[in-house]
Amino acid sequence: MTNHEIWRNLFSHGEDMIRTVETAHADAKWALAVRWAQESLELLLKGVLRFLGIETPKTHDPGKVIRSCPARFSGWSREEMDFVCDLSAFLREYRELSFCGDEDRHLPPQEIITREMARRAVDGLKRAHALCLRILPSRPA
Repeated sequence: MTNHEIWRNLFSHGEDMIRTVETAHADAKWALAVRWAQESLELLLKGVLRFLGIETPKTHDPGKVIRSCPARFSGWSREEMDFVCDLSAFLREYRELSFCGDEDRHLPPQEIITREMARRAVDGLKRAHALCLRILPSRPA
C-alpha cells in the first residue's frame, strides 16, 4: 500500500464514522457517541498526518504529534490547532470510560458520559473534520 492509499483509507474510514456518531447521539447513546467520535477523530487526524508525511503515533491521541510540528499545519490558526488538539486529548481521556465504564468504581459508561460531553464530541468532530478538509487536496465528488 502506498502512503497515498494509506492516508486516503484512514481519512475515509474516519469520515464514514461521522454518520455513526451522529446516529448514536440522535438515539441518546451518549457514551457510544463519545467513543465513536474519538475513533473517528483519531482516523481523520492520522490520515492528515500521513498526508503531510508525518509518522503517525502509535497512541490514540494524534493531537500530541500535531502540537509538536505546528509549522506543518500552517493552514490552521493557533486557535484552530489548539481546538483540534484539545478535542483529541478530551476524547482520548474518555475513550475507555465511554466503552467499558469505570470498573474500579463499578460505574457503567452511561453514568459517566453526559449529554453535554456527547454534544461536545459531536460538534467538535464536525468542526475538526472541516478543518482537516482544508489541509487535504480537493477530492472529486
